[in-house]
Amino acid sequence: MASLSKNWFKIAIVVILVAIIGSFAYKLWFKDQTESTFKVLGQAPNFELQSTEDKQVKFSDYEDKVKLVYFFFASCPDVCPPTTQYLSKVQQALKADKLFGTKAHMFSITMDPDKDTLPKLTKYSQGYGVDPTGWSFLRGDEEGTKQIGEKFGITIVHDKKNDTFIHTNVILLVDKKGQVRKYYDPNDTKITAESIAKDVAALAKAK
Repeated sequence: MASLSKNWFKIAIVVILVAIIGSFAYKLWFKDQTESTFKVLGQAPNFELQSTEDKQVKFSDYEDKVKLVYFFFASCPDVCPPTTQYLSKVQQALKADKLFGTKAHMFSITMDPDKDTLPKLTKYSQGYGVDPTGWSFLRGDEEGTKQIGEKFGITIVHDKKNDTFIHTNVILLVDKKGQVRKYYDPNDTKITAESIAKDVAALAKAK
């Protein structure tokens, strides 16, 4: 009986060691698989814009965080309001995962600074429950903002005849190194606020 007990003890130790090694190997594999799904699509430009708190915000000041960037204008009659509402859900998902403001920061940049004054942007952002500790609404001059958008791969065209803007409606995912990793289409039903939060978490863990 004593010999049998010793054998079972040895078997148990082996099983535990195999489980530990297997778990470690799985984590390494999963980590590599997760990070490898994010191709580098380009380098995000650095910029300095004015926030609703009337402060100059530098993109480079957030190099230790994963960033989500969206270009919009407050008087947009179609895609901007639902996308901003979508981002408010992303804000909640990031908060639930304890990433908001600590590991991740969100940026909404207006392409219509003449109309989108600080008071208007503040009111607009408050209407979507924006928490400025992790989500900045920014403005600059129109031409400068257009150039920033172009460097992100975003098309911005001012239709002066109809006094509106035609633009690429996507949310950009930028890693801690300032590299653009994904473009999210808000109309893609396969993408959810929770899945974006998972992507942010994966990049936040990357070195």
